[in-house]
Amino acid sequence: MIGRTFIGSLLLGFSISVMLNSKEQRIFIKSKISEIDEKILRLQASELLHLSQHDELTNVSNRRTFEEMFTHYYNLACKESTSLSVLFIDIDYFKNYNDFYGHQMGDQVISEVAKTIKSSIRHMDFIARYGGEEFVVLLPNSDVDQAYLVASRISRAVDELSIHHEKSEINPYITISVGLAVYTVEYPVSANQLLSFADQALYRAKACGRHQICR
Repeated sequence: MIGRTFIGSLLLGFSISVMLNSKEQRIFIKSKISEIDEKILRLQASELLHLSQHDELTNVSNRRTFEEMFTHYYNLACKESTSLSVLFIDIDYFKNYNDFYGHQMGDQVISEVAKTIKSSIRHMDFIARYGGEEFVVLLPNSDVDQAYLVASRISRAVDELSIHHEKSEINPYITISVGLAVYTVEYPVSANQLLSFADQALYRAKACGRHQICR
């Protein structure tokens, strides 16, 4: 009887232990599944946020994000009495390129130019695809001479890509035109005026023969 009692106690204890362990395992597994689900939701939210803020082709910021960042940089320049430079960049005779080489090759050119611009600016600067083959760059704390140097560096870097452009009317390779405008304490302009001046400068660069920088 003592032996049976002892064995019975052991079996009962083992059964209870198995049940408790099984319950603990279920709780543990449920908690891990919840953690994984939470991580997946965070990743999905992060991915959706990235997609809403970036251009799918070039992976640089899109126009909507540019408008938000431009407002931020402009207000900061006004508040801290610093300069803010804006570059409007356009790929020369891109329509001719697209029509001759095809849209897939055209997309590759846009992507390569975006990558080149991004690698030619500082970490604190901002680049966005403004639309089509046009890009915009914000250069905080940069006066007109500093901005011109950056624009020149970008233009040279695009030249060095040596992408053949048989239908360009000015160069056998892909080139860009750049319009530059600067907000300074000495010459304060509104946010809309600053963008308008940069756009006008780009128009003048294109009207004067392209593959140049106008300010």
